[in-house]
Amino acid sequence: MKKLFDWFKNQDGATAIEYAILVSGIALIIIAAFFLTGEDLQLLWSSMGNRMASAAGQV
Repeated sequence: MKKLFDWFKNQDGATAIEYAILVSGIALIIIAAFFLTGEDLQLLWSSMGNRMASAAGQV
């Protein structure tokens, strides 16, 4: 019975699990941000590409 209680009190690996939960939460926030701003980011990159192409053509 003592071994069972000792097994439940064992904290080894708890930190790794906490870090895994933290990292997965951050990843979900980043993914959500990309989905919410995806179209805006596409327009931004397209605009920057067009400006660079225009500037290169003027040289």
